[in-house]
Amino acid sequence: MQTVKEISKKLFFIYIFLGITAGLALFPPAAGAADTFVISGSGGSVNIRGGPGTDYPVVATVKRGSKLALLGQQSGWYKITLSTGKTGWVASWLGKLVEEKKVSPTVPGNTASQTVLIAQGVINLRSGPATKYAIVGKTSNGQKLISLGKQGEWYKVSLSGGKSAWIAGWLVKAQTAPPPASDRGGNSAGGQVLVAQDVINLRSGPGTGYSIVGRTTKGQKLISLGKQGDWYKVSLSGGKSAWIAGWLVKPEAPGEASAGEAVIAQQVLILRSGPGSDYGTSGSIEKGQRLLVLDKRGEWYRVSHSSGQTGWIAVTLVSRAPGQSTPPPAQQPDFVPRVFNTPIRVALSTDAFAAAISATGDYLITNGLTGEVLSQPVSSNVFTFSVIKLSGSTVDQVVYAVQVEKDRTPLGTYTGPIMLTEGQGATGNWFELNVNGSSRRYRGSLGIRLQNGCLLLVNELPLEEYLYGVVPCEMPYNWAAEALKAQAVAARSYAFYALKYAKGQYYDVFATQASQVYRGMNAEYPSTTAAVDATRNLVLTSGGYVVPAYFCSSNGGWSENSEDVWKNYAGPIRGKADPYDRHPENPHYGWSVTYTVYELPRLLQERGYDFSVVTEVYISGRTTVGGRIKQVQVLGTGADGIQRFQDLANADWVRTVFQCKAPVTDLLKEYDPLTGALVGVTFTGSGWGHDLGMSQWGARAMAEQGCSFKDILDFYYTGGMLDLTTNIHS
Repeated sequence: MQTVKEISKKLFFIYIFLGITAGLALFPPAAGAADTFVISGSGGSVNIRGGPGTDYPVVATVKRGSKLALLGQQSGWYKITLSTGKTGWVASWLGKLVEEKKVSPTVPGNTASQTVLIAQGVINLRSGPATKYAIVGKTSNGQKLISLGKQGEWYKVSLSGGKSAWIAGWLVKAQTAPPPASDRGGNSAGGQVLVAQDVINLRSGPGTGYSIVGRTTKGQKLISLGKQGDWYKVSLSGGKSAWIAGWLVKPEAPGEASAGEAVIAQQVLILRSGPGSDYGTSGSIEKGQRLLVLDKRGEWYRVSHSSGQTGWIAVTLVSRAPGQSTPPPAQQPDFVPRVFNTPIRVALSTDAFAAAISATGDYLITNGLTGEVLSQPVSSNVFTFSVIKLSGSTVDQVVYAVQVEKDRTPLGTYTGPIMLTEGQGATGNWFELNVNGSSRRYRGSLGIRLQNGCLLLVNELPLEEYLYGVVPCEMPYNWAAEALKAQAVAARSYAFYALKYAKGQYYDVFATQASQVYRGMNAEYPSTTAAVDATRNLVLTSGGYVVPAYFCSSNGGWSENSEDVWKNYAGPIRGKADPYDRHPENPHYGWSVTYTVYELPRLLQERGYDFSVVTEVYISGRTTVGGRIKQVQVLGTGADGIQRFQDLANADWVRTVFQCKAPVTDLLKEYDPLTGALVGVTFTGSGWGHDLGMSQWGARAMAEQGCSFKDILDFYYTGGMLDLTTNIHS
């Protein structure tokens, strides 16, 4: 069994180098660029700020037309020297560079060397060499681009798929690099690749013609298994593998990602709210300050300053303080996932945009795509999961991801799934889920993935523990014990049938009446838990196959055949007279629902039928056993004025369309005495639910009269046999 260890926090002091390391200037202008910045226009003045952004305070003003000595550049801002000798920052769009030296264009395919541009942040790629041209894409911070040439202050760069675009020269750092060594035909396995783009497709083979098998996000590290042409083969969780485009990742040698190397790129360092340059600014720190490292995420440290500021900072911008060493990781016990006996997957929510969880006991949170450990939670931690749109999304193609936070501190952004896995290192594990304004506790594990732009939350747990949260939701906990046992067997049979013959891709059942109502640990009672335990692994079968043991609240004195109420024949679901259903406390007898001729079209429209006027409703079929309405014919006209004629069948669909409690016993029509036109229809009946299988009110009455749960099941499921789940045919 695979085991993983959580990487413990590295707690040590780091400080920012004073001065500039040799060869690493403060985001200097590219070689050959101008060294003077001229403020555009005449008359008036512009603001000079303390840092590269409008969030920084104004430290001076200068007149338009002023010439300022250029010191460096960052993210669309120039660092300049004022006449007073002080320094500041000015927005690049407020002026222009002068005394530019022409740079010879690089020749595509040059075998001696090539110009590599390193993006200094998230930068727009444009269709031409000026800001007036359309944006055709974006870079990520640190992304390397191959220059195809230069026009003015703009570089033409190569993109994947043979495409090209233009990028502002003052927003990149140029360097000369030797051409990559040819590795056609594959190279040795090993090492890592660091994802450089926001979202990259993982494919089944080394080329864009292969199918997409998954996605990965920026900053994620994948183990390289080898290379073919420009494509890397990478390892995924579960022993799987996929291919990723080499021009969209940054190769790393094994061990290269370890801390300790310092690159000083700024005098004022920006703290970010999360581990990446795409996160917002949360503060700034002057060079030379000591910071306490709280956590590490990829190539980013989460740090704390004595001023009280906390935030994230790139590893390459800091260095460990002299005399400080990284303590060895604390030894953590191996995490071993709990193996569930007959696991079932329950869809708790399919339409949420955010959710929060806390976990008590032995749990691990991982990236389900790669197996990367995100956190080993303790009970005090609160994790939030939010759906976000990634940059680069268009009207035609919106790309979603899940943003994960731990105690309001970002852990990262993932395409999913994210797994909260229960371990076997402790007993009594549970997690609390807060979603759509409701908070409940659950046993087992939780899967979080994206589906149609929402979070799909799936609780996986053992079948028997699932039933602990189902039986009290389907039958009152204070009813007779034998009735509760019959309910436990019926619920287990229904769920096991779904596991065997109706299994979905990501989940097996819903937590609502669409399957069976399940509310987790909050719903559990000792009496219903005892009923589940007393009937452990027992299901209803017919011919060696499990029976979908349908049940309803009340059948109104008659149960029905499955093919009359729905469409399919199910052997043990046979109709019969039920003398037990009319319990003295059963409130579901003698109900009626009346609709006017003006309300009937709305009911039909809600179910997809085009009626603007209803002129008549006829009974055209009844059930075999109970004589309930099985089929009706509706006459009227549509919105286009053309006459409509519609059959509605079977019995459960008739009651669903007309919003009745149970299949309808009869309908009464009222006509206008003068015109003879239909005025309204009244539907009458008894019972609550679809009238198939076991009546819960009938089970209560039988149990109160001394019948066992086996007697109850024998009565309601004709020819059904009790058997263990281990004996059921696949």
